[in-house]
Amino acid sequence: MGEKQPQRVILGMTLETANPLKKIERIARRSARIPTAVAAVLFAILFFIGTILTPPRSDELLRYLATIAILFGLLAAFWALMDRLAARAIRRLSPLKPHVREAALPWPRGPTFVLDNGLLLTYHGSGVFLTMFFGPDGSVRHVRLEDALRWTKRRDLKLVSQIRGKRGPPAARAHLDGLQARLGGNASFAAIGELKGATQDMGAPRWVVSAIVLRLLSRAPRPDRLASELSAVESFFTDFFRAMDIPTSG
Repeated sequence: MGEKQPQRVILGMTLETANPLKKIERIARRSARIPTAVAAVLFAILFFIGTILTPPRSDELLRYLATIAILFGLLAAFWALMDRLAARAIRRLSPLKPHVREAALPWPRGPTFVLDNGLLLTYHGSGVFLTMFFGPDGSVRHVRLEDALRWTKRRDLKLVSQIRGKRGPPAARAHLDGLQARLGGNASFAAIGELKGATQDMGAPRWVVSAIVLRLLSRAPRPDRLASELSAVESFFTDFFRAMDIPTSG
């Protein structure tokens, strides 16, 4: 009996459980199809109304049907194109798949993941947004994606320190500049915030350390580069947090 239990667990796993990127790919493709479907429905309604109000003459019927077929064909092609682009955008993130613990596509953030090292990661526009959570004792907290999204939205996140331009600890600035270069970015900044309102929550972090690496006027840093630099990202967050000599309770 003891040997059969793992088999039942494996057989019970869905594709989306085994590969969290499949979940957000499905959501992204569905979201991309909606505008095309709405346009097709409106187009059909307008043509139906137009046909009732001004029916085509018998000598125009063939051209009228050809016009409808061409327009619907263009809508179908646009549908397929948007579906393909949405799937391609998510599949581009596949180098991160071995490290992904949870995945979601919250609007308007873009593809968002919690990785196995506790990192919250979001790809949006031309940047990648990185966040780690630290408890009152200064240890890294591994949080659920739902909680991570909630805690990064809270308005009672008080700014404690930041790296922006020449502002911030010199060693941490140099570390962030090096990370930016390895990820292929051309701009970056980081900040530490104190999450006071969450201190009453069971297992909640107290400190939220975030960084953004941008590639201005271009696509966000490549996921394969980020996947190869995850240990450097974690090292930056811990070094930046410790550099501020923030009082912790152990």
